[in-house]
Amino acid sequence: DMINKGPQQKYLDKVKKQLTEQDKVGMKENSVWGNYLLDMAVKKSDPKYMLQYEKLLNQLTLKDIQQAAKIFLGGKNKFTAVLMPEKIVKEGGEKKKAF
Repeated sequence: DMINKGPQQKYLDKVKKQLTEQDKVGMKENSVWGNYLLDMAVKKSDPKYMLQYEKLLNQLTLKDIQQAAKIFLGGKNKFTAVLMPEKIVKEGGEKKKAF
């Protein structure tokens, strides 16, 4: 549904509100500032992102989210991971420790 129809406006509004509140609380903590500064230094990101976060967040539209869903959930970016069991049973019933 996210790819075909996109999200509902009420869900996008809830997420925007939650992210805005988290940002306001986080801006009062040194660790958040440190992460922002480190991110800017390492990724060469634009400081506008940090200083105008709420404005940029509010510019997100339903269509933007739908387009992102097509990219991330469209099946091209998919992989399967299988956890390795502690014991592996080989042919003949012999148990061998995997690691």
